[in-house]
Amino acid sequence: MSTWHPRPGPIPAAMYTLRDLLADAVVLHGPKGCCFRTARLLEKDGVRVFVTGMEEDDFVFGALEKLVELLEYVEERLEPELIGVVGTCVSSIIGEDLEAAVEEADVDATVVTVEVHNGMGPNTEGVIRTLERAAEAGVIPEGEVERQKRLMRAAAELERRRGMASREYLEPWSGHDPSEVARVLLSSEDVLAILNAKKETAYLFADPVLEVGKRGAWVLANLSPESGLPKVRRDAEVIGSIFREEGIEFEVTGSLDEYAVTGELLAEKIEEFDPDSVLITGIPHAVAPEELDVDATFVAVTDGLREASALRELGYDYVVVEEEAHARVLGRREIVPSDLGEAIRQLSA
Repeated sequence: MSTWHPRPGPIPAAMYTLRDLLADAVVLHGPKGCCFRTARLLEKDGVRVFVTGMEEDDFVFGALEKLVELLEYVEERLEPELIGVVGTCVSSIIGEDLEAAVEEADVDATVVTVEVHNGMGPNTEGVIRTLERAAEAGVIPEGEVERQKRLMRAAAELERRRGMASREYLEPWSGHDPSEVARVLLSSEDVLAILNAKKETAYLFADPVLEVGKRGAWVLANLSPESGLPKVRRDAEVIGSIFREEGIEFEVTGSLDEYAVTGELLAEKIEEFDPDSVLITGIPHAVAPEELDVDATFVAVTDGLREASALRELGYDYVVVEEEAHARVLGRREIVPSDLGEAIRQLSA
């Protein structure tokens, strides 16, 4: 089925995956404006992003010499251990040989070269392509690549069935007032709070879970630090430590990259606990309330206006949209205040 609304692409996904591999620098071979927002956000996370700045003549004659020059510049300026070189739509269309430029530059750093463009499929293709090249460069083991492929396939399938790829067009919807939702949660006798977040967005989506946990809710969280790419494991360890410091006991449901495969377990836990209210933050569409035999009020917290529309159709009674969640967490290593978390704190004061 075709979808007619904007969706994430493989190029930004490749860039974020290189970040998760702890790349010191990402070099884009394309026009200056390509993935500008992604580049700016990544630099908040400590990754230096460079672009060759291809121009109209380069679209015809190529610009590998610019890539060679830029790689040499990055090596001299940063003395990096790991560099990611990422293709773009332009470099792919004209068939630029990125590997040839890397070989000519002959830098001391390990280089992961990713031939990618935004017409190659869903954003997960950018992740998989990057991980395959990282394994070839000796950065990660082959076993982790296979694990990530399984997770990416599951993520794509979840989006197809319940997320942004489930409809030809999803109307943006701003969701419910966080204060209204906070009142519902605070008035519930038994609350099951579930963190099912994607990677670093957990720094924000953990906030409302933490707040209801302080007020006696049962807590489940995908905060295992035992698997995933380096940054993913580190983020899980940081957030898990914060929960424990706040006296919140939680049952681990997986890792921060396993948000798409937790649905069956979460459904079992919801039916087992049989609470009055269920709060799911991050990737709530892993669970479809309409498919569960539970008489509970379901609350979803997501980061997208279109995702909110899909969640409403899945049977969620309330949906809170934490806009710009990803931008708000980049560069952070502490819990980031959320709109719903702030509403809970204000009503509890």
